[in-house]
Amino acid sequence: MKPFATIFNRNFFIATILVLASVMTWAQYDFGFSVDAEMANSVNEGSIAPESQSFITVEQNWASSNKKTKALLQARLLSYSSEIEKRRFNNSEIYPVDTYVEFLPSSQRITLGYQHIFLTEGFDSVGMELINPRNQNTSFFLDADKKFYTVPALNYRYISDFMTLQLLHVFQYRGDEANSYFISQVQTLNPGLVIQPLESKDRFKKNDQVVRLLKSIGNFDLSLSYLKTFDKITQFNLSTQTFRLETTADRFNSYMFNASGDISGLVVRLDYLMSQDRKTVMNNGEYKPVNYQNYNLGLEHDFIYSSQIALNYSKSEIKTDLTPVFRKKNLEDVYARWTKTLLNELKLELLLLYRLSDKGQAVNLKAAYPLSSLINVKAGLETFGGETTSEFYLIKDVSRVYVGLYSTVF
Repeated sequence: MKPFATIFNRNFFIATILVLASVMTWAQYDFGFSVDAEMANSVNEGSIAPESQSFITVEQNWASSNKKTKALLQARLLSYSSEIEKRRFNNSEIYPVDTYVEFLPSSQRITLGYQHIFLTEGFDSVGMELINPRNQNTSFFLDADKKFYTVPALNYRYISDFMTLQLLHVFQYRGDEANSYFISQVQTLNPGLVIQPLESKDRFKKNDQVVRLLKSIGNFDLSLSYLKTFDKITQFNLSTQTFRLETTADRFNSYMFNASGDISGLVVRLDYLMSQDRKTVMNNGEYKPVNYQNYNLGLEHDFIYSSQIALNYSKSEIKTDLTPVFRKKNLEDVYARWTKTLLNELKLELLLLYRLSDKGQAVNLKAAYPLSSLINVKAGLETFGGETTSEFYLIKDVSRVYVGLYSTVF
């Protein structure tokens, strides 16, 4: 007989939809509908990165008459394609975004379903987010809700005047899939290469747990977290028995501290993450447990004429004398973000990122404008470069332009 946990995990999405349906039957207010569509094309052809991408996100909301229960249903279609050596590669995926039901009893909040659980508030360029896996088929500069997959989880929060307690349990493992689009191309061009993915039964056995305490002191918000998670960065280990590249993901413990607050109009944010015994494939073939340390310091200030400037420094270190295979041992970034609103409507944003550790560069420029109270249009440009040995130079073909629109009725 299958254990109850396995049966529940395998039917988690169906269970969530059934709960949503039950909420719909007596929902009376906050009925709404929105669509978010985006299309992008690569500046350079012939790259292993997708030349074209398109997002379509559909959203539906419900709420109970007493405001104690609400539900959200979001589904996304992502399609991408490219051409390599005169061979066209196309792929698409449909997956749930924020799809959950939320109960709001007194002093508590219980969220059940697919959701984003972010541990930091800044632009995460060095891998501090451990719960939601990165969608490697998407752009580096996308908004977090598009750049990361959701996870099926039970998220419980007890809120009091003294402190907030958050308990999280993720029911099913999903990694970044190591860019499944890229892998499909590599296997097509190299038929002899065999990559063994994680089996479904193994995914349901890999669960994450998080305990988090949050407290406000004056103008500052503080949080302390303990995380027991599986690695979302997909790695491959060569099996000596099958001689295949086997997908692997192991559990490790992490501790995180976050602090943010306002000092005379200057918003300051500090994030620190320490991960212990996080198994990593090294260049000598070892699959070795090592310690990671991540730091993030951000400053943000509003200026006159509806403009804002943010500065950020981030660093990630792997404590080992060996060289990791799937990422560089040390990542060190600085970036500046400038935003401005013109004529109370046109929103501009410029983000400049420089990777100190290998002298790579990245630039993102985007604009958004409301055509009406219901429709907003957006456009942007992303480009990468730097030293020829830098990671951003190696992905310079990912540079792209995009246009999109967002429409909502609530």
